[in-house]
Amino acid sequence: MGDNLPFVELGSGRHALDISGGNLFNCVVLDDFSVKCWGYGANGRTGYGSTNDLGDAGGEMGDNLPTVKLGSGRTAQSVHCGIWHCCSLLDDDSLKCWGFNDNGQLGQGSTDSLGNNPGEMGDNLSSIDLGSGVEVQDCFNSFPTLSPSHSHSPTLPVTSFPTLKPTTLSPTTISPTIVDSQPISLQESLQFGGTSLDYFRGLAVDSQDNIIIGGETLSNLFPDDEGSSDFVVIKYSSSLDQMWGWQNGSSTNDYTYGVAVDSQDDVYVSGYTTGVWFGDIGNNDIIVVKLQGSDGSLIWGERFGTTSLDYSSSLSIDSNDDLMIGGRTFSSWFSTIQGSFDVFAFKVDSSNGSLMFGYQDGSSNNERVNDLIPNSNNDVIITGYTEGSLYSTSQGMDDIFLAKLNGSDFSVLNSVQNGTNSVDQVNSVSVDLNDDIFITGLTYGDFFDDNSGGSDIFVMKVDGSDLSFLFGFQFGSVENDEGLSITTDLLGEIWVGGKTEGNLFSSNEGAEDGFISKHSGSDGSFLFKDQSTFSSSDDQEISYLRVHSDGNVAVGGGSNSAVFGTNYGFEDFIIAVYGCGEGREDFHGQCIFHPSFSPSFYPSFSVNPTFFPTFDPSYQPSYSFFPTYSPSISRSPSLFPTNIPSFHPSYTPTFAPSMYPTISPSLYPSSNPSFNPTFNPSLSPSLHLRYFNNITHSLGVWLTVAYEPDDLGFDLSNSSQFG
Repeated sequence: MGDNLPFVELGSGRHALDISGGNLFNCVVLDDFSVKCWGYGANGRTGYGSTNDLGDAGGEMGDNLPTVKLGSGRTAQSVHCGIWHCCSLLDDDSLKCWGFNDNGQLGQGSTDSLGNNPGEMGDNLSSIDLGSGVEVQDCFNSFPTLSPSHSHSPTLPVTSFPTLKPTTLSPTTISPTIVDSQPISLQESLQFGGTSLDYFRGLAVDSQDNIIIGGETLSNLFPDDEGSSDFVVIKYSSSLDQMWGWQNGSSTNDYTYGVAVDSQDDVYVSGYTTGVWFGDIGNNDIIVVKLQGSDGSLIWGERFGTTSLDYSSSLSIDSNDDLMIGGRTFSSWFSTIQGSFDVFAFKVDSSNGSLMFGYQDGSSNNERVNDLIPNSNNDVIITGYTEGSLYSTSQGMDDIFLAKLNGSDFSVLNSVQNGTNSVDQVNSVSVDLNDDIFITGLTYGDFFDDNSGGSDIFVMKVDGSDLSFLFGFQFGSVENDEGLSITTDLLGEIWVGGKTEGNLFSSNEGAEDGFISKHSGSDGSFLFKDQSTFSSSDDQEISYLRVHSDGNVAVGGGSNSAVFGTNYGFEDFIIAVYGCGEGREDFHGQCIFHPSFSPSFYPSFSVNPTFFPTFDPSYQPSYSFFPTYSPSISRSPSLFPTNIPSFHPSYTPTFAPSMYPTISPSLYPSSNPSFNPTFNPSLSPSLHLRYFNNITHSLGVWLTVAYEPDDLGFDLSNSSQFG
């Protein structure tokens, strides 16, 4: 540190006026009022129309670091960043924001992230519409630091500058920063089942973080038990209170493989049946059912297939609420069958259950789609394994494959097949916020490292645009281990769930233990791992993972023993929620506190201006001032402004005499603002006064809002708070 710590290169002759940091990235306003950002680029948080990280390689900083495009002729007054997004107050007093937008924090009336694709910044980035007569004076991070505009030309030239006499501000409720961290932990858990076999086959999370599970049961869990094994769907709250359950099927065996939720929180479940249910086409046919999200009542059910054997193994839904089903068929369905079992994927209109189009391909051997998922463009990634040469020459016994299908017709955009000379299979696929692809499964070979014994778990990351390899790793015990599910969180980090017969992370107590692990999205390094929670004298597995909006992760699987309370039968459903708990945030596998303030006051001012029109032919003044607050934070904190603001007027002589009113207000913080203007009525100048209305906090960014009334009447009842 000290003299050995180099300066950040901002560009030739440039220095910083304002800086703000978010999660793994920083933005700065330079002395030419341009903005530069660097660091982690996911979600477009750096504002360069891409998701590339900047500043992590030589030659990326200084003059090589571009400025953020704010719009034609626009410059920045200030910039402030939340966790994954930034907002800048521009020279025309408009506000623009970019980056992650899952909760609408960019103020665009949508949840689309901005700044992560070409053409989204500059003039194409819309200013936030705050309403008629409303403008932003400044935006703040967690501490309300007063930074008036550096570039305003005031409506009224000021010759006598206001004085600020601070009083002690005593908030009643402040939560100070606590330097503390702890590992991710189990937050909620549940075990449920009937007296017979219950198999966990699907997991989804809706917009309210309610958890929906799907499976098949030989038990009588809910009314309408129809036969040997039935479809079953159960909806739980985020705290795992049961909301409703649905069970149905044919008089024979029905098998569930997938659950999804649409934008209206209606629920879909798919699988296949050997009986007569929603009609009859062939031996084994695909079933898709839509249920009302509020109570689980049936909306529609449809049957798809050929006269031969058809098995579904995966279900997903895109941003248009169209359904995608993947599996394998023993017949010519969407094209001529190539061998034994071919892979298929087809799309269904969720409004009425009609089939839209499909895809089928195969080799002379067997293939199977094990999972599929859409990306942000609604193109579809299908993945599984092949025993033959599906997309390239076979490497061994079973190879993994990935194919990217055009979302509009399921034509193949890219495909890849790879593996060792042994058995390699993909079980699950996920895409991150950059549309890069992650897969997990099992390998009996030396895929990315020496095999530990039996089957190992592998994880691979590929580029979402062309399916080129980015990185991969494998891990395992000396026994059999398998990755069954994978997902990515809002930080782009990887969660893996599966099963192990060995001492993967801790001592194995039975034939199979479940496990979960968290890994860095950039290199796969371990951030968190847990086997002991799902270890007992009988079998367990974790087969599904889904991320909540708050960053918690819901995991689901099956257990033959009492993992969470009571074992109801032979095999039960188990659900768990992992995360950090209230008041903490997952930061690379550690749960940390962030600074948060909940003050019971808002700064207010008593203004008593007097106006004296004067004739002054010698100068037209302009000014800039940067008063700052440096709050002291402790467990019983209070905030004291520690510096009297300094003012640095600059005067520019003019040669055109003009008449200007002058204003000499005094500003005093008070709890009861009042406005008492007095006038010298000999002249009636037309002018606007700006006054502070409110200070609000939303997603880590403070906004100071001002109204411009058309006259000198003030209505303090017209306050606005927005997020």
